Amino acid sequence: PGTSNGGNNRGVFFGGEINRESSPVFSSEIEYITISTQSNGQLFGNCALSGLSSATSNNTNNRGIRSGGWNGSSILSSMEYITITTLGNAFPFGNLTVGRYFLAATSNGTGNRGIFGAGNTNPSGPSGAVSTIDYITITTPGNASFFGNLIQRRYHHACTSNLTGNRGIFGGGLNQSNSTLNSIEYVTINNPGNGVNFGNLSGRYGLCATSSGNRGVFAGGYWYNYMDYVSIDNPGNAVTFGYTTVNRYTSAATSNA
Repeated sequence: PGTSNGGNNRGVFFGGEINRESSPVFSSEIEYITISTQSNGQLFGNCALSGLSSATSNNTNNRGIRSGGWNGSSILSSMEYITITTLGNAFPFGNLTVGRYFLAATSNGTGNRGIFGAGNTNPSGPSGAVSTIDYITITTPGNASFFGNLIQRRYHHACTSNLTGNRGIFGGGLNQSNSTLNSIEYVTINNPGNGVNFGNLSGRYGLCATSSGNRGVFAGGYWYNYMDYVSIDNPGNAVTFGYTTVNRYTSAATSNA
């Protein structure tokens, strides 16, 4: 997973799986780039735990949060934080209400709330898919609080927000029966509650999402090169945006919004 400090020009990448071809190896490293300068990633520091997880940030207070995941042996509920402009190891933040991996995270951008939606509690199969949404105050370390539930239990999905407009959307993924989902749901980030139907996209999982202002774009998936978009303020079905140059699966996305 990755995140950035908005218009302040630094992107960071947390952990991940680095050796799928033989036995899985999970990284705890954090890397960073200066977004306006083409170069290789550089070491930022380390997380306390390695694994597959999600990340979000707030643009005004310069804090990035890593949450949940799976490290090859354990499902993680932990959250850690960094100050994006200051190199160093991550610090403990608290715990999610439910440990899971392949969850999705976003924030209200210039505000101070992060949300973490759905995910899978069972690394052996889809039966562990949950609908739980948690939230945190990004500048205040502590355990996550229960926000509500999505309509669908889902994992391997994508999430983004309209940054200043206080709406988060979740789309695609797999459910507890291993069926591909095409639905999109939304929540009002400052008001805890359950997911509300938004519309539909082209059904797939392992996709990614990003936004700029009020437009959200969903890209890729297993094995897709398709992109579609929505107007985040206006519920409705996604519309064709275009195609990526190659099929992309479990990729990540961000923007300079």
